[in-house]
Amino acid sequence: MGKKIMVFSIDDGTLDDFKVTEIMNCYGIKGTFNINSGRMGTGGIFRQHDTDIRHYRVKEEDYPALYAGHEIAGHTINHLKLTLLNDAEVIRQVEEDRKTLCRVSGQEVIGLAYPEGNPNYDDRVVEIIKKHTGVQYARTGVTKGDFSLPKDFYRWDINAHLTSPTVFEKLEAFKKEECDEDRLFLMFFHGYNLQVDGYRYGFDFHDCFAHLERICEALAKENYCFMTMGDVWRYMTKQD
Repeated sequence: MGKKIMVFSIDDGTLDDFKVTEIMNCYGIKGTFNINSGRMGTGGIFRQHDTDIRHYRVKEEDYPALYAGHEIAGHTINHLKLTLLNDAEVIRQVEEDRKTLCRVSGQEVIGLAYPEGNPNYDDRVVEIIKKHTGVQYARTGVTKGDFSLPKDFYRWDINAHLTSPTVFEKLEAFKKEECDEDRLFLMFFHGYNLQVDGYRYGFDFHDCFAHLERICEALAKENYCFMTMGDVWRYMTKQD
């Protein structure tokens, strides 16, 4: 029987991550946190599901302690849609972001989450990143239906969004699936998503932080292998 690998990928580095990491740490669950280095310490308002979400980004000096035991990955400097940029600007947005995050976090940053809505990458962007940056894997926003390991590390799709009403159904399918090969579930969300009332997502509860905790508690009871995306890349490529 293969391993069942559970991975969490969280975007944008807002102050919600303080509560997110507290919950995940309590259950021994790792996360990959995807950061825009050009927006560290800034704030603003998102409009989501008819809700104004006031958000602030984590300050540079808080990164080492907050994300200890987790992985930092890139999300471009300014959260720009890479398919709309010329080659040189793609490289700058990705590689300068990566190098800044290496310095700030003390980690060797090897990952990327493509920013903006789908389609948020194309063949040109992938080839530029592979040839001209230190990025070894990149996560898309595309949802796939199976639990196979990634076949292309630069087109790594998700399995579910934490706030999707189908998340429980998909987690149950993952739990029940039996296979001789390794299986992987990649869960995606933004920390600020958890500020929205759960009823607006189609759930029958209000508190989405409690929703995250219930899911973490349930997952911790299973015999899953909790990894970051970088852990999976090292595991599959046999990197130390």
